[in-house]
Amino acid sequence: MLAHGFRVLQREGHSRARVSELWTAHGVVQTPAFMPVGSQATVKGLSSEDLTGLGFEMVLCNAYHLYLRPGHQLIAELGGPRCII
Repeated sequence: MLAHGFRVLQREGHSRARVSELWTAHGVVQTPAFMPVGSQATVKGLSSEDLTGLGFEMVLCNAYHLYLRPGHQLIAELGGPRCII
């Protein structure tokens, strides 16, 4: 299997809807998918337990925002970027 990629598994004939797989270095994500947005290294308004219970496969974040705050040095001190769930 490829380390990175995107494959359409099925298309709907009338609406352009599709079911796909997105391959990342951390695993495969089925699309369409619910992807919470994490700004400043957290998903606002949800506890870790609530977030885990939602059954998501990916969190969207902005690397530039993480660079600004909390900052690349702190992220490196804490072990660097990684998948924690």
